[in-house]
Amino acid sequence: MPFLSVTGLARSFGRSQVLVEAGFDLERGGRLTIAGRSGSGKTTLLRILAGLERADRGVVRFDGVAASDGRRILLPPWRRPVQMVFQDLGLWPNRSVRRHLLDPLAAQGVPRAEARSRTRALLARLGLAPLARRRPGRLSGGEARRLAFARALAPEPELLLLDEPFASLDPVARAEGLALLDEVLAATRAAVVLVTHDPAEARALGGEVAVLRRGRLAPPRPAVEVCADDETFRRELAES
Repeated sequence: MPFLSVTGLARSFGRSQVLVEAGFDLERGGRLTIAGRSGSGKTTLLRILAGLERADRGVVRFDGVAASDGRRILLPPWRRPVQMVFQDLGLWPNRSVRRHLLDPLAAQGVPRAEARSRTRALLARLGLAPLARRRPGRLSGGEARRLAFARALAPEPELLLLDEPFASLDPVARAEGLALLDEVLAATRAAVVLVTHDPAEARALGGEVAVLRRGRLAPPRPAVEVCADDETFRRELAES
């Protein structure tokens, strides 16, 4: 039985049908890139997986248990084994770096001593320990991105959803972002679903790639095949 099973997802906004019978399976610890052009429905799909948005039809299951069935959300976001890194990062402006990790752990019911220990270890691992008392407004762009990943990793999710976390970066920041992705993958055993239109990000994640074309998700294929080179990847997206 797959860890995550998505079957027949459909979602429309007015007359625009964004997802049409989209589906895939993901094993525990698996890696999947969902590739597609801007506006193709990639973010909508991630938000449905996270329980932040309703589908019109289709089922999302974790370990065989239905989390969403059509428009019914059977497991709310906080009961799903999922954390998400948003494109805009979504940091809390009035909370310190440290509280960004401690507060979700407290909400999860993690004992205080364990929460503090996990927070210290993760901040150290991602190079944020000297910034623990700062608020997001005093962080650089790269530091803020590290904090968004640290917050997502702190609850030790079984599924990590990445919504184009390195979009619109200059070449230097993009290289830093890809290095950060390597660090994050080394720090978690979670399954990862990344949405992107960047071949370098898909190659860095590895695993498989599924291209979202006209609302339909093509069967996943090995990343080394789909992302053999940038031109091959661009041709795949051009068809979407």
